Amino acid sequence: MNVLEVLERAMRQKDPDALEDAINCVDPKSADDPRLVPVLCDLLSAKWHKCHEDITLILQQIRDPRASRALGQAAILKFEYLDYDNSYAFARKCIWALADIGTDEAKQWLLELSKVEDPTIAGYATRRLDRWPEEAGRKGPRQ
Repeated sequence: MNVLEVLERAMRQKDPDALEDAINCVDPKSADDPRLVPVLCDLLSAKWHKCHEDITLILQQIRDPRASRALGQAAILKFEYLDYDNSYAFARKCIWALADIGTDEAKQWLLELSKVEDPTIAGYATRRLDRWPEEAGRKGPRQ
């Protein structure tokens, strides 16, 4: 069974341990299966596991523009297990992933996040927007 199949099975069964095992096997540098990103995007908002930060890191490394919406929406989600810091580390990771994707859509999500009521999240997004031009060299799909 390949990693995608294990991810899909863990998602169907809502098995957090199997998901964590599968996530640890995802190699973003060889994530060429076009079905992987949509599965990861679905998992990003699921509340039954604790792998959100790991999924965000993988999406940041893959830099697939299809992840922009999921990352933008996830940045404002609050997960109970991340309450110790109001999910700010998770939000920041989502925002960095959007910045690294670097498309117009990703930038639009950052603009939306810069207007949210939470000043910490808005500040993270504003910082990435302010630094957009100087970070241009690392934006876009992985090579």
